[in-house]
Amino acid sequence: MASRQGNREPRRILKPDLFMAVAFWMEQSPLAERPSDFIKHSSSPSINSSGAVMVLPNDRALSVDSSHGGVHSAVHAINKFGQERVKGCNVYVSRRPCSSCAKLLVQCEVAKVFYLPIEPELDDEEDAARVDAMFLSSKSGLSIKIPKIDDMIFQDRRESPYRENTASLSEDARQFVSDLLTKYWNEEWINKAQRALRWQAFDGLKDQIKEDIQNFFKWIAHTTVVDVPGGICFEAVKKTQTGVDYHVSRPTESPPKTQHSPIQEGISPSQDNKHTGAPAPDSDQWQLVALHTSRLAQMLSQRSDDPTRGVGCVLMIRSREIVAIGWNGFPAKALYGEFPRASESDEARLKKEPYVIHAEQNALLTRNKRNLKGKWPVLFINEVPCGQCLPLLKQSGVNTFVIPKINANPGASQGQLRLVLEKNFDCFGYKHTRRNREVEKVSKQLEF
Repeated sequence: MASRQGNREPRRILKPDLFMAVAFWMEQSPLAERPSDFIKHSSSPSINSSGAVMVLPNDRALSVDSSHGGVHSAVHAINKFGQERVKGCNVYVSRRPCSSCAKLLVQCEVAKVFYLPIEPELDDEEDAARVDAMFLSSKSGLSIKIPKIDDMIFQDRRESPYRENTASLSEDARQFVSDLLTKYWNEEWINKAQRALRWQAFDGLKDQIKEDIQNFFKWIAHTTVVDVPGGICFEAVKKTQTGVDYHVSRPTESPPKTQHSPIQEGISPSQDNKHTGAPAPDSDQWQLVALHTSRLAQMLSQRSDDPTRGVGCVLMIRSREIVAIGWNGFPAKALYGEFPRASESDEARLKKEPYVIHAEQNALLTRNKRNLKGKWPVLFINEVPCGQCLPLLKQSGVNTFVIPKINANPGASQGQLRLVLEKNFDCFGYKHTRRNREVEKVSKQLEF
């Protein structure tokens, strides 16, 4: 992994490719469900779970969702924000939408729907024909989108604050890629993709598509299961006389009673977690969500154009709804070289800091719910929030952070974390353990 310091402009994943990666990652969420599982009938078709990102005309994410509660991923944003808000949006979905989704997307006049060339939500030729007919008669577009991840993007990948080395984790990445290929790009699917997706050019592009899909899955693996390993467990962080420490909750213990995560009398820890969304480290369900969302934050950091510090974050409320995503970087549409790029160790006139918008700031500016107070918002972030962002977060009602491990050696991050705790924020960091490796084997169909 190459350093980003220096004069060369780093290669980053393109924003449309990142949105597609986020949609695909949301399909992997422990909260994702098949819509057809909500109301089961023998005659009902089996509909695959999916993930979706609704993107406003100004290129900002409006909504990040997975299919759950019987609602398809692409429909969540429509139902939450209405036709006027989603009109003109681009929609990135992990699978080709079914006719139930298509009619609503077309009715809301979205600009275009992009999907991966994997098995559709509903693998049915007649339904695919209905989808095509609706889009052909509307102003909305429908197109396959295959992210392009080249070697330079891999080389310039952001370092992960969640791990110390990658050598011992390479096998995890290979296994994860293999699992994704087995599930999404197997021979059975390749043989019927042209017909199922109504994609006449598929056979001639098959080899290139396979390479692109493999690179895409490889990038997903590196920015999730490698950068944020499965053998970690998130625990409450507390201030000590000499620094910070982690409170280790046992499965039989209640979650830590923190200022912003009260345990209601008469409600069990799991029930409290279900009703308030307060972090509960002893809950396997919460651990799964924390791991998945922390991996998403690390993935988002790969889009940062800050030359020395890549930060990504996800803002989630108690209903497990993501209300904002963000990464740090220079002002929108800025060209490379328009602003200084030096770090804090260089002379003041060359420093980048006055020009960089922080990930937390971007998330707060673009959140789809303005009033977060009373909604138990939790910020998942791959760096400790700084002094600039803490007042904004507190004003917005964000009092709880899930962060990576802070190394024992004293430094800026350790000092910053002490400041965060002194300002009465609740923090959850992680300890290396085997627990989440076991938790990840639990069925995804967990209730919250």
